Amino acid sequence: MSNTVLIVDDCDFERRAFQKAFEAHGFKAVTTGNPADFIPYALGFKPDFILLDLNMPEVSGFELCAQLKQDRRTQDIPIMFVTASDDVTDAIRSFHLGVIDYIHKPVGINHLVETVLKHKVINTIQECWRPAREKLLEFARKYPNEDYRDW
Repeated sequence: MSNTVLIVDDCDFERRAFQKAFEAHGFKAVTTGNPADFIPYALGFKPDFILLDLNMPEVSGFELCAQLKQDRRTQDIPIMFVTASDDVTDAIRSFHLGVIDYIHKPVGINHLVETVLKHKVINTIQECWRPAREKLLEFARKYPNEDYRDW
């Protein structure tokens, strides 16, 4: 992974603070406050993670997340909502859309970076196990009537 994070937030101060924190930890941080730039940035920069504000003036984070998850080119990019919303239904809806984390503002900068790094480790482990998982699924499809509990 190249350690690129895309930060989408309508608050200039938060965008700059997040950007500086990630760059201090060796990430390339690309930011935008304009939701219209979001999809082109996601396609152009191919970020490893996206930090997305939920409540923005023109387009909600829910709408942007749904667009990403529906596009095969971007559907696997991990998305984290960083939001002031403490509404439980917003959090539930977020996870149903496929986000990997839901973080409340105000957020400690170090906590935010550590959370992304934690998810990076999880993604790396999943990528390492992907070939073995695919082989196991192939085997299970080939022998669908076997009882594997005794193995």
